[in-house]
Amino acid sequence: MSQLELSTAISQSAVVAASRLYYLAIRACFLFFFVRFLGLENYGSFNYAQSWYILLMPFALLGTNELIISQIPLSSEPERERFLATSLALRFVSSTVTTLLIVAFALSVETDLLLQQLMLIFAPAALIRGCIGWFSAVFVAQGLVLRWTSFSTFFVTVDVVAVLLAAGNGASLLGLALLQIFLWLVKLLSCWLYAVRHGLLIGFDWSCLFRWDKALAVRFVLGGWPLALGNFLLLSLAIGLLIPYRLAASDLTSLGVAALVLQVLMLIQEPLTRTFNALLPALRHQGSTVPSRDNRFETQLSMFAILTGCVLAIIAHQLSLYLANTAQLPQFRPALLLLSEYAWVLVPIMLFHALRPLVIVDGRYWGYLLSIFAGFVSALSLLTGYAYLGALNPERLLLALGIGFTVLSLLALSNLLFSGKDWFRGSSRLVLLVGVSVSALICLSHVGQFPGYLQALGCSLRRVAADSSFCA
Repeated sequence: MSQLELSTAISQSAVVAASRLYYLAIRACFLFFFVRFLGLENYGSFNYAQSWYILLMPFALLGTNELIISQIPLSSEPERERFLATSLALRFVSSTVTTLLIVAFALSVETDLLLQQLMLIFAPAALIRGCIGWFSAVFVAQGLVLRWTSFSTFFVTVDVVAVLLAAGNGASLLGLALLQIFLWLVKLLSCWLYAVRHGLLIGFDWSCLFRWDKALAVRFVLGGWPLALGNFLLLSLAIGLLIPYRLAASDLTSLGVAALVLQVLMLIQEPLTRTFNALLPALRHQGSTVPSRDNRFETQLSMFAILTGCVLAIIAHQLSLYLANTAQLPQFRPALLLLSEYAWVLVPIMLFHALRPLVIVDGRYWGYLLSIFAGFVSALSLLTGYAYLGALNPERLLLALGIGFTVLSLLALSNLLFSGKDWFRGSSRLVLLVGVSVSALICLSHVGQFPGYLQALGCSLRRVAADSSFCA
């Protein structure tokens, strides 16, 4: 790589990183002001309706963005036209099917009229944002990373500002949902106009959609479905938990509390998650040297993730508890208290996201999918049991989230440590990691003013014991 290429790559990475931090900040502002303007009940309804299309978006995308980015720069003009036509046609079909699925779920599953109407309004988001995702892949494939970053940042800002201004002026939830759909349509139209004007779609026209390569479409589907399924299961273990919770519990205020805490947890872990994901290209570049790591890299990375998760959990616990007791924010107090008690779930979340690149780069896709599936089943089983007993509430939802990610991360770790023949070494490293996690939790909880974290964890464990006694 030349000095100019290296300088360009560094500058692009810096801009993208800055845009992600800006995106996280503006999302945090959106959460704060939306709840302040409309309350937890309305936020829960709005977030629940959005969670349907977010949960099913992996099936709209089908993992084809990665193939577009990797193949288009290497293709001749006829092959490029074939890739563009086939990928867009497949994206349109998969996004349309996803939209129709959301409509079917809204009409058959949801009984609340307002939530049903919100779901129907947000259903086309799968089609609109699926096509926007296709344009993002085309932009990146053409080397226009900075252009797409600035383009996307502008529309995210417009979206947040417009919705908050409308919410502050008394707009209804249906009006806010329609406004978001309109803004996404404007973004899609702008993507198309920019791509046509700057020649990103040379050799491509609408007639291409009717003569797309079916063999290439099959290749797209076969190559992308494991990624789509994995992303769907992972989303099911996060924002997707709101759907079974809503179907089992009718209290929209508690739904808003659970949705807000879930969003805050995702915001906290996202920067470091993206840092861990950045390891993937470097690990792939190592090629055949990856299996020779002798488990040491996995162990060190796992220790770092556990320690980082403990620190983040302690900070989240202390800060949320402080804000709940001192800040004049009564509408946020239930969510802050819940976050302070269940901040520990950040530890298994961070551990999984640290191990995820290693599992993928080692080619253990089936183990990866089975680990996520086992975590999801664990969380869903716990929610189902609480719902059957009539004991489902936001605390149990966060407990199910923590247990699900704990099962998932331990299975992913076992998949890596026990991959070789040396089971004794793998077992010793697993025991070492468990010991480090417990020791870090105890030691860090007594540093400075952090003794309350163990009390919160103990309260959670006592709740589990009480629930077990109740179940018995």
